[in-house]
Order: sequence, then C-alpha cells, then structure tokens
Amino acid sequence: MVVNITIRNISPHVRDELSRRARLRGQSEQDFLTEVLTGLIERPDRVELLRRIDERRARLPQIDVTEFLSRDAS
Repeated sequence: MVVNITIRNISPHVRDELSRRARLRGQSEQDFLTEVLTGLIERPDRVELLRRIDERRARLPQIDVTEFLSRDAS
C-alpha cells in the first residue's frame, strides 16, 4: 500500500535546494524525494550500525594482546 507523507515547516532554502537537486537529475520533486527516502532506509543509520558492530564484537572470542606481543618479541 502506498501512503502520502506531508512534511511541514520546511524552510524556503531547503525547499529550493531540493527543487534544484531534482531539476539537476531531471526528476520531479516527488520522484527525487521518493528516491532519497528509499535510499535512506536501505542503509542502516548510525545507531543501528553501532548496535550491529557491538553485537558482532560480543560474539568474537576474547584475545590476550600481550600474549601476541610477547611472541613477537621472542
């Protein structure tokens, strides 16, 4: 199901810049914003990315770095 989104209180500067970028791509403002918003959700945001990194880090085995350093010194 397709839905409509209304964004209020956008400054004229932002609106003008969005229009300019859409024109540069030969797109309507609607098509441009649809592409931008779709691209935004296809990538994890920073909070999600950091959460994933922490989860992976928690699954990694703990290593003793000093053990590796002492091996190299020998």
